[in-house]
Amino acid sequence: MQICLLGVLCLAANSAIADSISVKADRDKVELSDIITVIVETDFQIANASLDTSILQDQFDVLSRQQSNQIQIINGDFSSTTRWQLRLVAKQTGKLMIPPFELKGVKSKPYPIEVTKPSYKAGVKPYFLEAKTDLSEVFVQQQVIYTLRFYQQGTLLNGNIRPPNFANAQSETLKEQSVYGKTINGQAYTVYEWRYALFPQQSGVLTIPGPMFTGMLSLGGRQKGIQASAEAIKIKVLPIPQNTPPWLPARQVRIDQNWLNSVDQVHLGDSIGREITIRVEGLKSTQLPKINIDGGKDLKVYIDSEQDGQQLNSNGVTAIKTLKLALVPTATGTITVPKISIRWWNTESQHFQVTELAAQNIEVLAALNSIAPTTPIDGQTTTVVSEHNSDSGYWFYISLIMVVLWLSTLFWVYRLQQRLNALKTLSTSIQAHTTLPEVKALPVESLPQFYHQTLQKLRLEQHIESLHDIENPLLQEQLLALEKHLYQNAELADDCIASIQKEMNAFNKTDHSAKTDSALTALYRPK
Repeated sequence: MQICLLGVLCLAANSAIADSISVKADRDKVELSDIITVIVETDFQIANASLDTSILQDQFDVLSRQQSNQIQIINGDFSSTTRWQLRLVAKQTGKLMIPPFELKGVKSKPYPIEVTKPSYKAGVKPYFLEAKTDLSEVFVQQQVIYTLRFYQQGTLLNGNIRPPNFANAQSETLKEQSVYGKTINGQAYTVYEWRYALFPQQSGVLTIPGPMFTGMLSLGGRQKGIQASAEAIKIKVLPIPQNTPPWLPARQVRIDQNWLNSVDQVHLGDSIGREITIRVEGLKSTQLPKINIDGGKDLKVYIDSEQDGQQLNSNGVTAIKTLKLALVPTATGTITVPKISIRWWNTESQHFQVTELAAQNIEVLAALNSIAPTTPIDGQTTTVVSEHNSDSGYWFYISLIMVVLWLSTLFWVYRLQQRLNALKTLSTSIQAHTTLPEVKALPVESLPQFYHQTLQKLRLEQHIESLHDIENPLLQEQLLALEKHLYQNAELADDCIASIQKEMNAFNKTDHSAKTDSALTALYRPK
């Protein structure tokens, strides 16, 4: 009976010892933001149950938790435990309490922790977050530089930054993150910096809420869970001044050009490559307006390519527009490449300004392999003066005069025949040189030659120096289409060349006939 009672008492004692939950912290007194390590341990095995940490949310933030199970057999004694390791940060100061945990009907005891305010040497905070802008008042679309810095002493174990919200403003990230050291009032800090360029899109007040930084910091042998917020920033945004299209608020505007081939010797119909680069400091590429390049009356301008890009640096955004142009002169002589002007708002001097690329004169020569016009030689009259010698025989002198006149007549007829033959040869030569190639035998690589020969023909025979002076609307339209095909890669209709040849040859016959008749009339004109 006594033996049975003793066995029951031993089982009861073992049961009482096994069914217990212990709670212990690494420190009972901490500063606000210190990380507290709490160990919760049972002396019985927990297979499928988990520790409910939601009871801590009123006074603590749970940073992490780990669970482990252990079984031991020592000298035949069997024991099993389950252990949780919690990392907590207090939300407030004062005497806080870790409430009891309950597992399988077993409860732990409450655990008190005292939390005090942080104490800093000389009143210097070991960490803080600040936000600044370079301007507090701007115009719509004007660039503002927003800089966010996190200062910390000790060792940063980990951290996260909540990006700023710029609301009604476009933004570009200038610096993802840079790290450097800085001394403030004799205290050394490690600084993490982020920088942004923002462009307000609406007038009024732009409010930028203060971002937040959270992380873990090792300071003075202690690990602290940190949380820092920057102050909100307000920017006054002024409306765009009236009657100012286009609106370009910038720090600087530059226009540069590069001739892709020489402009010292330019011939009629040549294509001149020109590259224009426009750099605008303080604007995004999407804010750049379309630039219209005028060639004037004697110069055609075709845009081969147009590219918009931008460069980022710590001072902001620089928008870059690159235009590659093909310039085709349509007249000989001195032609002027017009200037390029851009009107913009100088954000530093606060007034409008104009940046110009100066005009430039180019000498345009006649097209290569052109035929120089030939001026017909007027007939010359040779007068033979004979003197009468009364001492000579009358008939002798009469015969002599008749012979001279007869010879002169033969010489004049011979010269006249030579001039007529020369005129016919010249007319045939001009027609032979200005005849346009057959359409059927015209390959693609011969199109530039065909184009230049047509321009030569118009200049020599019609005295037309520009395509815009052509009175035949169909011919003018087809030649402009060919020009766009050669210098702008535009599509060319199948019947374009045939149409040009037909129109050119139509007036060619009439025009040469008229010129030949006019020349013959001049030869037979009475003197």
